[in-house]
Amino acid sequence: MEMTMRQLRYAKFWGSLVVGLWTLEVVGLGQTASPRPSTFTEAQASGGSAAYRQHCASCHGAQLEGQHLAPSLAGERFDRTWGGKTADSLMFHVRRMPPKPGGVPGGLDEETYARILAYLLQANGRLPGDRSLPSDMKALAELTIPRLEAARPDPDAPVASPGRLAVLNRLSPVTSDMLHHPPGADWLQWGRTYDGLNFSPLKTISRKNVQNLRPAWRAPLRDGRTMPTPLVHDGVMFLNTIPDTVLALDGANGNILWRYQHVSASQANQKMGLALQGDRVFVPTSDLHVLALNAKSGTLVWNHEIDTGHLGPRNQFQLRSAPLVVGNKVIQGVAGSRAPGGGFIVAIDITSGKEVWRFYTIARPDEPGGNSWNGLSLEKRSGGSVWQQGTYDAELNLIYFGVAPTYDTGPLLRRIDDAEPRHRKTGLVLSAPRQRSVGSRLGVRAADCQHDNRRSDAQGRDDCRKDGDPRGSRRGHR
Repeated sequence: MEMTMRQLRYAKFWGSLVVGLWTLEVVGLGQTASPRPSTFTEAQASGGSAAYRQHCASCHGAQLEGQHLAPSLAGERFDRTWGGKTADSLMFHVRRMPPKPGGVPGGLDEETYARILAYLLQANGRLPGDRSLPSDMKALAELTIPRLEAARPDPDAPVASPGRLAVLNRLSPVTSDMLHHPPGADWLQWGRTYDGLNFSPLKTISRKNVQNLRPAWRAPLRDGRTMPTPLVHDGVMFLNTIPDTVLALDGANGNILWRYQHVSASQANQKMGLALQGDRVFVPTSDLHVLALNAKSGTLVWNHEIDTGHLGPRNQFQLRSAPLVVGNKVIQGVAGSRAPGGGFIVAIDITSGKEVWRFYTIARPDEPGGNSWNGLSLEKRSGGSVWQQGTYDAELNLIYFGVAPTYDTGPLLRRIDDAEPRHRKTGLVLSAPRQRSVGSRLGVRAADCQHDNRRSDAQGRDDCRKDGDPRGSRRGHR
């Protein structure tokens, strides 16, 4: 499952396709041959036409146009749904339609199904050849339905992947130990590991063979700008894409295993990713919700709406970063560049979906660091956005965040004698209490530190040192 995560993280999904995975054209690396184009004979298609008129046209229409609840089997929708997929995917659905397969009184035999499939291919512009289309599902899995040159894949096509339940049922729960020590083939969180280094231990791809990389599969996505890092576990890829859509894909072939779309009350924004823990996928949304989905089915487990209360209009805040799971909490950063009072971080109970604690990245008046704003009231303070996922030190039980500066620097340019020095950027060190009963402020530690203005990620913690502390943290108040 080697892939360049940083390339996908900053991709702009302008087209309807995205390269999902890369393989190597190197013998001996376990690569399987690409499926061959599906072929059928003229005789099969002719027999399939008669069988379709007898058994299928009453629902799907004499011209394959579809009627009522029966979908169209011709035209652009067919090309976008089935073009480029293996023939067994379409046969799986053909066999599901009445009448039932042979063995049931009045059912169709396997060869009749193969002839109907051949007719559907011919009716949609695929040309017959000398080889017959097989009826065996394993043989059909080796054949691809050719994509017409002008056809565009449908990002909203019904999920139709034979064998998808078997793939999903192989998913094991993501344990705390996995998050601390991820298997080599897995990418379980935004930075892969809690230190956020984005390093993969896999060694199949090297400098010697990297030039042999080629696309292995493509998956259709909606057009739009976004910047997610896919997560990979047990061969399943989880992707947060636009608009507020989560996909589970088979890492071997790009088949969509399930799709969940959150209907947002706000315009879709760019997001960096998801989080995994147990049997759940945690999802930030454009309208300031955090969702928990079942990893095997994509069904909603809980939906937490982040309360902005008196802080200002909700449209002044955004969720861009991937959540960070630590223990029994889902920790989500909130960006609020121009919002009164600035950004903040919330911790949500992983079981109930309720907020457990909250930390404001802009110090409040009379709090440590809170009087360094030249006397500005809280309503006039802004910035402190949390754009990226934090990191976690299990030995110290501390979470590290690098947050953005304020962008309204005008009122801060003139020094007031009784004001504390104003730091340009803030790094945060938060304790991660394991008890569920911890309140919104208890156990939270903060540290101010002066950074290079160009840096806002969690690696900035290395610049935040005091008294030679090797952990690079300045510990503040409880």
